[in-house]
Amino acid sequence: MNIIKDLAGIYGLYLRTDTITFTIYECPRSFSVAIISDLHPGLCRVPVLKVMNILSREKPDIFLFLGDAIDKEKELEKAVQWLGKCSSGIPSYAVLGNHDHRFFNKNPCAKARYRQALQNVGITLLIDQNITIKVRSFNLQLTGLDDYQHHKNTFPEGKEKSTDCNDFHLLLTHNPQRLAELPIAFADFAVAGHFHGGQIWMPFGLEFKLFRKESLGKKGIRRGFHVVNGTPMYLSRGIGNVVVPLRLGARPEITFLHFGKLNNE
Repeated sequence: MNIIKDLAGIYGLYLRTDTITFTIYECPRSFSVAIISDLHPGLCRVPVLKVMNILSREKPDIFLFLGDAIDKEKELEKAVQWLGKCSSGIPSYAVLGNHDHRFFNKNPCAKARYRQALQNVGITLLIDQNITIKVRSFNLQLTGLDDYQHHKNTFPEGKEKSTDCNDFHLLLTHNPQRLAELPIAFADFAVAGHFHGGQIWMPFGLEFKLFRKESLGKKGIRRGFHVVNGTPMYLSRGIGNVVVPLRLGARPEITFLHFGKLNNE
């Protein structure tokens, strides 16, 4: 049985949970964020009940979904139900991914249906929008940017990196490449997905050299913590799969980011 579990871990059939602490000295408030990206429900092998249990245990302040929920018509309702079960009771926000846009291009009326369906389960879809919400009695500014491949060179109105110690500016987008075109240090922190961490591991980064056009991926920015154009960022491996229902060297991921100041300050 242990051998089977080890092999399943290698091929990404078991969910890995990463709890990562990132200290922001300019923000005296503490808060936590749960991140899921790249659901692709038709090929996702992570049980929603397991994700629900993890979220219930960690109790994040907000839930963020970073896009790629739909590839086919039959997946729209399934994806919304899956996300709704995970985000239940948590202030929740989402952005669109390239697969979502690809589906909407073939089904123009589905975009409005998807937005409304998310709203019905308590998830706000942000498309090049900037909003301010209250988290633990302080202001959290959220900027949701549309997918890199489908945006219209527009940016939401609102201040850039926070100068108020009581505020924090968090940016979410699907494809991290969009950060490369923003003003320097546009936000206090950013989160993105899209690359799946290199879903099927290939030596020498061949996946990103042969099959992907984004310059960030070619530079080795494919998962984890990075600084892009002056903005610190966490890049999720995502939770679902594309093309084939397995992973190699990039286990599925739900990430919890904890922000705050050092205890000894």
